Amino acid sequence: LSSLGFALFFESVLSSCLSFSFFIFSLVFFFWIISNFLLEALNFMGHYGLIREHGKPVEHRHSWDNDNLFTSWFFIEIGRQCDHHVRGETYFWELDDVKGPNYGIGYFSLFILTLVPSLFRKFVQKHLDHWDEHYATEAEKNIINDLYPALVSHETASS
Repeated sequence: LSSLGFALFFESVLSSCLSFSFFIFSLVFFFWIISNFLLEALNFMGHYGLIREHGKPVEHRHSWDNDNLFTSWFFIEIGRQCDHHVRGETYFWELDDVKGPNYGIGYFSLFILTLVPSLFRKFVQKHLDHWDEHYATEAEKNIINDLYPALVSHETASS
């Protein structure tokens, strides 16, 4: 009878461990999915719509900076994208605000806008127009003209 009791005890412990392991695995998998989604969303927001000539080095103007204080604290200075791309080996606490292109709002607000693509595109378009005018080189402007001739002709007509 004692060996039967031990077998039942062992079976219940093993099934509890397996159930707990499945629960832990499910939690880890859930948080991995959420973390990956947020990382890709940040990557999307940090580079959306910017153009660089093929083979040219990355400069501060080739990513969106975010100098929002809450974003800096919460995301451990990930908003310093402009400096990060130029000095990738630099520790996050040493990254500087290099006055690169900036959306003017924090990542949390911007993330909410990305969930509604039409609002996001409308908001970002004025910043892209500013980038085209103040940051793009002539070669990058030519790339824009080649890729989006309808957009350029529409802007010329409205001026």
